Amino acid sequence: MEQSYYRIGEGMLSVRKDKKKRYWLLDISTTNPVTGKRKRIVRKNFFSKSEAERKEQELRIVLLNQKMPKEIYTVQLLFELLMTEDYKDKKISYLTSQKYNYYAHIEEYFRDSIVSKLDYQSINVFRENLLGKGLNNNTVNKIMVLLKKILDVAIRYQVLSDNPCRLMKKLPLKKIQMSYWTLEEYLAFERSILDHEKIFKVFFRLAFYTGMRKGEILALNWEDVDFKQNMIYVNKTVIKINGIEYLSETKTKAGMRRISINQKLASFLDKWRKRQLTKLQPYHPEISPESMRVFEVTPFHFLDSGNLRKKYEQLLKRNSQLDSIRIHDFRHSHVAMLINFGAEPYLIKERLGHESIQTTYDIYGHLYPSKQKTIADQIDLLTDD
Repeated sequence: MEQSYYRIGEGMLSVRKDKKKRYWLLDISTTNPVTGKRKRIVRKNFFSKSEAERKEQELRIVLLNQKMPKEIYTVQLLFELLMTEDYKDKKISYLTSQKYNYYAHIEEYFRDSIVSKLDYQSINVFRENLLGKGLNNNTVNKIMVLLKKILDVAIRYQVLSDNPCRLMKKLPLKKIQMSYWTLEEYLAFERSILDHEKIFKVFFRLAFYTGMRKGEILALNWEDVDFKQNMIYVNKTVIKINGIEYLSETKTKAGMRRISINQKLASFLDKWRKRQLTKLQPYHPEISPESMRVFEVTPFHFLDSGNLRKKYEQLLKRNSQLDSIRIHDFRHSHVAMLINFGAEPYLIKERLGHESIQTTYDIYGHLYPSKQKTIADQIDLLTDD
């Protein structure tokens, strides 16, 4: 049976003010053509009529499966339909990033656009507009990927027959020069950390000797550290949303991993654990010590990325002989040390939680030539002239 179009203006009372005239609500009803049963959908507490009307259009498409005229499908509606799909299986950090990019860079530009008339040229003009704002190529590429996903929704609902973003090639990215410290440089840095700053020494020692991401380290509980087997279990991370930090799943499935640690690091962590528990356990009578966070500074207050960054900047100023590197470069420093020790790429992949060995090669392949030279020299020693 062919579905009828929903006409603008049909069911004018479906969007109206509530009884107290404070908020808008929508009240939709339809009849199943097969069973004859009536289905009713009510949503309340919209701040504006336009917001309620946009939600009505979305619900008629998603829940009632009604076919809508092409002019109904604005870029805003397509984005909301995309978010409805993504909420089923995407992480909150991903959704937050998508919403930021949309409302910061896409929403206003395409507010009055007619989706069915968008073509390659209009999309190219939009990208040039982004570049004209001084955004770097990587940021622009991410925004264009989001726009392509939005217009893919238009194809699924037969508003477009082809995606005008499809032929847009990604902008080239400048290869960032990787920075890292040697073991000697790291030890020189660590000597600048004072005893009352011990929590920062714990963080940076973990970062250098495990290669864990910053969020993964800050999320650690003591139950994640196995002192019997000298193992750290990485199973969560800290993410920041609207300035507030939350615990979340790891960045990828491969990020769920075990990392073996050396005995000296295990002993160092155990001393920190005992020192911390002595200070904080009285404030946690109802929970087990193992479930306490490793980086709890004071009762119920945890080390966050902002305070970590400020302290790191202070520590760098104490040693003018050291080149400045980012906190993320401690991860690179760990890999450089492993390669120097002769570690194979697959071991590095597993330790860092990369999804594929290709990722490991793409990021760290340039660090291997020196090892290849060493191997070549060893072959020379074993080979006749």
